[in-house]
Order: sequence, then C-alpha cells, then structure tokens
Amino acid sequence: LARVQLLSPAPPGPFLGTVQPHHPQPITLQRVVVAQMQDSALGPIKLHHIGLCPPIQLFQDGEAGGCWAGEPPVSCDSCQEAPAVQTCLTCTASFCAEHLRPHRDSPAFRDHQLCPPLRDLQQRKCPQHNRLFEFFCSQHGVCICSLCLLGHKTCPTSPLEQAKAAAQVSRRGEAGLAGVPRGWNSLPRAARSELIRNEFSEIKALIEERENEIMKAITEEEKRVWNKFDYIYSVLGNKKKEVLSLKDQIEMALTESDDVLFLKVTRHLNVNPIPHSRMQNDKKLLWSSCSPETSSQIEMQGCARTYAANITLDYNTAHSTVVLAENYTRMSISDTFTGHKYHPQRFTDYRQVLGFQCFKRGIHYWEVQLQQGSFCGIGVCYGSMERQGPDSRLGRNSKSWCIEWLNSKISSWHNDVEKSLPNTKATKIGVLLHCDGGFVIFTAVGEKHNLIYKFKAQFTEALYPAFWLFSSDPMGNSDETCPGL
Repeated sequence: LARVQLLSPAPPGPFLGTVQPHHPQPITLQRVVVAQMQDSALGPIKLHHIGLCPPIQLFQDGEAGGCWAGEPPVSCDSCQEAPAVQTCLTCTASFCAEHLRPHRDSPAFRDHQLCPPLRDLQQRKCPQHNRLFEFFCSQHGVCICSLCLLGHKTCPTSPLEQAKAAAQVSRRGEAGLAGVPRGWNSLPRAARSELIRNEFSEIKALIEERENEIMKAITEEEKRVWNKFDYIYSVLGNKKKEVLSLKDQIEMALTESDDVLFLKVTRHLNVNPIPHSRMQNDKKLLWSSCSPETSSQIEMQGCARTYAANITLDYNTAHSTVVLAENYTRMSISDTFTGHKYHPQRFTDYRQVLGFQCFKRGIHYWEVQLQQGSFCGIGVCYGSMERQGPDSRLGRNSKSWCIEWLNSKISSWHNDVEKSLPNTKATKIGVLLHCDGGFVIFTAVGEKHNLIYKFKAQFTEALYPAFWLFSSDPMGNSDETCPGL
C-alpha cells in the first residue's frame, strides 16, 4: 500500500491519506516508492517519494499504534497519556480505547468517520475556515474545504478520493506509454527494418490498386465519349447529304420556266415545315429590326394582357394623412390626421403608401390612374426601405426607384439622383417589373404605350409597388385624390 501526498504550490500542503479500516489482525505494509507525476488534467499535482517503514503492526482493538516505526505513538486527545487507537475525522481528535468507547457504543456517534490514528490533524484543516479539507481544485493544485468552494466556482473541483484515483490512473497510463519506446528499442535492427519495409509495401500496393482503378475509369469514359462523338458525326454527315441533295433539287426546280411544271416539281420536293422554335427566333429577329419605340409598344401591349397584377394598398404603411378607399385601390390626402394606429411599417415623414403585394421573381404589370395636375410619384422599393427620416422618401435612397410629377415636370429618381424626362400628358401610367431581368419600365398608356423611362438594376430583395402624393392646390384642398389602381 502506498501513501500519496498532494501538495499545493506553497509548502507545507495537506495530503490525501488512504483511510485504513480497522482490522482485527495485524497488517504488513511493504515499502513502496511512488514516482513524481505531472498531470495536465489535475493541474500542478506532485506525488512525492514516500518510503514506508519495514513491516509494522497496527494495534488491535484497545491497543494503540503509531503511523511510522520509530516514532512515538499518537496520544489520546482526551487524556493526553494513553496512545490513540483511532482518529475521528468528524471530531478531528484521536482517542484511546477507553475514550473511543462512546463512538463505538453510542448511536449518537454512529455517523462519525473513524480511521487509524493520524498525526497533525491541523494540517488537514483549512487555515481560513478551520474545516477539514474535502475537495481538490485541479486548476490551482490545492485542497479546499466546503466553504472554499465559493471562491473556486469556476474551477474544476473533485472530492479527495476521486482526485487520488485520477492521479493513480494517469500515473499508470504514463508508465504504460513509457514502456513503448523500450519495447521498440528492444527489437533488433533487422526486424525493425523488415517491419517498416512491409508497411511501405502494403501502402504502395494500395496506391497502385487505386491508380489502376482510376486509369480504367478514365479509359472507359474516354471510349464512351468517342463513341458518342462518332455517332453524332455520322448523323450530321447524313443530314448534310440530305440537305445538299434537297438543295440541288430546289436549284433544278428554280430553273424551270413553265409554271405548271414548276409547281409539279416542287410538289414532290421533301421540304419539312419550319419548326416552332425557328418561328419564335424569327419573331424576335423581327422585333429587333423594328425601331425601339415600335418594339416597346408591341412588348408592353402583350405584357398588359399576360402579366397583369392586381395591386391593393397596404393600410399599415400609409402615412397618417393618407386616406384609402375603394377596397384599398384608391388613395387621397387630407389636411387632418386620419387617426391611423402606430405601426412600425408606417411612413411618418412623407405622404406615401406601399402596395400589399410583393414580387421576388417573374414579370408583373400594373397601371395607375393619375388626377390631372397632381403632384405625385410612382415606383417600386424594397420592404427594408426606411419609414422615417430623409431616406424614407421614394427615390432618395438606394432601395427605391420612382417617377415624379412636380410642377409640370417629370423626373426619374434613384439613390437621390434626379434625371429630367420629356413631359407627357398621359394620366394613366403603366409599370412593368421584370425581377429576373433586372429592370422596371414606366410607360404612358393610351392608344400606344410610349416609354417614359427604364431603370436597370440587380434586384436583391422583394419589391413592393410604392406611391407618393402631394396636394396640387396651393391652398391645400382637402381630400385631394390620386392615384387609383
């Protein structure tokens, strides 16, 4: 049996003793030397070399005994004369056989912890709280009492028995690892060389096997690609011959001057109809050959029928002076506050409102009916646009695009940059939004769809229809109406 002592950084430190049960027969202890150990898990714990004396006998029952041979026995703390036979860790005192009788006979002392007589019980007490050490802090390498736990709340702590067991396990692990180099060095040089050679031979064989598998797969893929290429090449060659033959027949027919004979010859020519995709390409080519105005009119008229979207106005975004009517498809302004409840999406500084619908992808088209002479703006914006402050106005930030009518002047606005546009008398405005294509087009709707302006952008968020309205009457007419959807 070995006695292990755990020392704190400042000597002298308390030690972890093994609690010896009381035995009716003498126990012989052999000399054991415990090597020093460094354990990262337990912190700065050091196990000192402790040599036990030659075989000694513990006193039995009423006889007292000492811990080490040659040392005086531990005295009884009650009579100070008779040698102690056991120490009570609960009472922190040692007793002789006579004074130990209450601990053995009385039920009141039944829960007290008894162990062989120990010296220097004060070293087992916390000098700050005068309590027995019960725990070990592996971070600071010190034994602590139950009250010291408050000061080591963030430290890894464990009972003394567990700390000792962990130290023993770590020591045995180090001893096992220390034997590995000795076992390796004990092998003959030739045997070690042969072992290394066999290992590398196995690795080389695995690499060669993997290389053969990869080269085989590459060869098969190359063969498959070449076969496919040969097949496509032969098909295209046959098609080429058919086209050349048909070309010769057509050229021969074109040389026929007689109308009847020409029609008879062309009737037997094997001319396939034009595929639908070819017709679509020709249609696109026709549009591209038209003027920009003509192609824009054709495109807008088709979009108005195909991509029409029903827009309703969002009450939660309307400014407090904006009045919504006709099932939220018409907006007007009032000189007095309408009593809208607070909402985080509501505009507070400008008379604006957003559409309830949002568009993330696809093509969408809607039209806005303006009142003659109104000061207003029409556009689109991200839902993340500010709701108050200078950046909350349409076109004055990087998150909105709009067209404004102000003092008989039309302007485009984006990122606080204005561009003057040609005036138009149209009162109905069409808006075409192409989310995937990255553009929004504003047109004057009438007999013809005349382009007003086109914004190009890489949209990164969902877009909402947006509207701004200001009174056209310098005196401030109430219930000024514009626009309607």
